[in-house]
Amino acid sequence: MAKEQASLYRRWNPTNLDEICGNAIAVAKCRTLIENTIPSKRPGFILITGEPGTGKSTLAHILLKEFGCGDIQVFNSRECGKIDFVTDFLTNELTAGSLMSNSRAFIFEEAHNITAAAQEMFMEPLEKGIPANTYVVFVTNCPEKLTGGKGALLTRPFRIDTVGVKPEDMIGRLLHINETEPLGLSGEQVSVCARYANRSVRVAINNMARLAAVPEGLRGQELDLIKVNCETTASDVSPNLRDLALAVESGSWDKTAEVLRRLKEAGEDPEGLRRGLLAWHSGTLLSDKAFCKSKRAASLAVIDALRDNYYNTGFAGLVGDLAHLAQGGIR
Repeated sequence: MAKEQASLYRRWNPTNLDEICGNAIAVAKCRTLIENTIPSKRPGFILITGEPGTGKSTLAHILLKEFGCGDIQVFNSRECGKIDFVTDFLTNELTAGSLMSNSRAFIFEEAHNITAAAQEMFMEPLEKGIPANTYVVFVTNCPEKLTGGKGALLTRPFRIDTVGVKPEDMIGRLLHINETEPLGLSGEQVSVCARYANRSVRVAINNMARLAAVPEGLRGQELDLIKVNCETTASDVSPNLRDLALAVESGSWDKTAEVLRRLKEAGEDPEGLRRGLLAWHSGTLLSDKAFCKSKRAASLAVIDALRDNYYNTGFAGLVGDLAHLAQGGIR
């Protein structure tokens, strides 16, 4: 199911500003930069903020492609946000020419993971400017953590804020996806997928993929599960943690391993994931929903398996514990 969810969302990931839902102000700012600002007057540094799943990275790529950037490099700030990397980036990479395009860009994902000392290194280029037709975009869902260098990354770049998308603002696109694929869902089923998506179009599309993957007679149960997943997780739960929690709940090691590989490549902190899973299953134990009550034994098994931290064992410890859990069966 994980592959189906991912492939459906990738197929319908917006490729232009017209396809972005519920973020009129952010789209308007982008249009101004694209249509009404000559290239030499465009900001070299841009900050894009917003809740998880609001399309920050997608917006960054669309904007940069409209700027004519054929060379876009993406950095995970958890790995590339330390002072040594940033120093080398500012000294060598930022000033080097591109063989691929006249315009080039760099995206720092999860920019709140850039260390305070490394953030301070950006103060000088923010003040003096960078080479023409070069753009640096910082993407984050925690802008309040950009405090290094007297908050330079928070206050000096051109800022674009994205917001969570209301169900009524995404329903038109979801119905279009349902009809075009076609997924065979009813209008009410699509509406439920939108309402229980924590204001994220990505989650709503993934909900639709989950629902379409089960027989018609079982869709009522799957809808109940979608509702529970939404109600037992806060809106600020990261999509990565949600994907892992759902994979673990499925009891399938293949699904869990697939998500773990992706999270390891993304540089996710295993201890943070452990604590997130504990919070997820604690919510299940405390819920009075009938479906959650049926999951209590499984949640207890997960909590028991994740009692020890991963400060010493790292990602390998998390993989081992979840593998043993899946082998023993959590259902």
